[in-house]
Amino acid sequence: PYRASHIILLAFLPSIHTIIKHRTYKMKIILFLAIILISIIAVFCNKTAWPELVGRPGAEAEAIVHEDDASLLVQVIPENSMVTMDYRLDRVRVFVNKEGTIVRAPRVG
Repeated sequence: PYRASHIILLAFLPSIHTIIKHRTYKMKIILFLAIILISIIAVFCNKTAWPELVGRPGAEAEAIVHEDDASLLVQVIPENSMVTMDYRLDRVRVFVNKEGTIVRAPRVG
């Protein structure tokens, strides 16, 4: 499924190609504003955190996150585990304690 930000980006692709090709100052400003608009829409249209899941079983989190956005990769990880520091918009990490209970609000990243 496409997110609203993907659809808007696809609508701007011909303009972006023209801007890159001609590289005028006015077009660079338009590109910059378009990228800001897409970022704002992505933040407000897509859920990025699930604080309501704290204290619930980690196994439930994957199903609940996929209900909100099926394109997200959900990783259930023991708390205090070493993880990479890269920020990915397609990933949600769910940190659980020894009993399997979520200890931090799952969020995109």
